[in-house]
Amino acid sequence: MRKSFTFLLCTAANYVSNAFDLPPLDGHFFYADFTASGPYGMHQMQLGVGSQQKVFDVLVTTSQYQLALITTNCRQYICNVPDKIDTSNNIDGTLVQGSSFNNMNINLNTGRRLTQTTIEGNQYQTELGLVWYRWHRETKFQQNVLGIDFSSVSFKTPTSGWIGLAPYTSNLGKKDDNFMNQLRNSGKISHNVVSFYTQNAPGNSSVIKFGSWDTAGMAPDASMKMFRTRDLNSWQLKANQFAFGN
Repeated sequence: MRKSFTFLLCTAANYVSNAFDLPPLDGHFFYADFTASGPYGMHQMQLGVGSQQKVFDVLVTTSQYQLALITTNCRQYICNVPDKIDTSNNIDGTLVQGSSFNNMNINLNTGRRLTQTTIEGNQYQTELGLVWYRWHRETKFQQNVLGIDFSSVSFKTPTSGWIGLAPYTSNLGKKDDNFMNQLRNSGKISHNVVSFYTQNAPGNSSVIKFGSWDTAGMAPDASMKMFRTRDLNSWQLKANQFAFGN
């Protein structure tokens, strides 16, 4: 059984030549741990939030485009999560005026299935941090966070929110709220590229690289191939058959 797997997502691939040129390797980038946790091959990240950098476990998903966290305003019997950000005293974030939202429909990952729900809340500006423990590296950055105050459906998840990696083209009207696009606009990354280096092992065995990718992540004599997504709204591929490995 194969013990590692490498893949990357790149919005630039929508606009490159028909030869599907590979994404650039230069520019600003950073690494962070991508931790295996629980059954079903689930992975998550540890995110430092606010002035005290309180650590929250967050899911990484390609079905959403924002960074979102559950707030203490959402009661536990509705939002049953390990931890919540406290927005009452500006420690975990400062309210972005005029940023309230309601009737936002999402598919919430609750483990083995997706749960359709409608959420409401506000956006908060806060300091965030991601760590690559192996090399004792920490990257801090300011971003707008979607603070979820209410859900129309009660749920229980092992994480306190999510980092959304959907392409900014999935919602051009909310381009400035896109997680990857905010990283790029702040100068933390130069290219809208994210690559995954996953290991079939528990703990901090896997890594995400934001802003670029590594040729060292390829198996000997292997080559990277690019595939055009079916449209600009998601990372979905259209194919008649998929095969992994030999």
